[in-house]
Amino acid sequence: LTSVPFRIYSYGTELRAITELFHKLLFPAPLGALLAVARLQIRRFSPWRGVFTLFALVLILLVPLGLEIGQLAMPAKHPDSTDWFLMVLGGAAGFVLVHVVRNKMVLSRRPGVSGGGARAGQIG
Repeated sequence: LTSVPFRIYSYGTELRAITELFHKLLFPAPLGALLAVARLQIRRFSPWRGVFTLFALVLILLVPLGLEIGQLAMPAKHPDSTDWFLMVLGGAAGFVLVHVVRNKMVLSRRPGVSGGGARAGQIG
């Protein structure tokens, strides 16, 4: 694993660097989203929900690590700690994004809670 973050991205063009950055961020996002959806299927106050959350976070850490370690077996590839960090960040973003979207949907369905309407102090 290289020790200088983002060093590998400085060898190509800026377009290539940005493309690789988005690729590394977006590739594991579906894994995080899938784990979040599975977590939401567990009852709210069940102790297994916390256990599954810990399992999901460990999985989000280990899958990218496995991919980076797997690059050791390929002669043309070089494992990079920046790639691992970006993939973990992408997986965590997918996990959090599902929860944010779900919370927005739940709040919008509650009676009396809406995004629009009269503000405090307005008559009408």
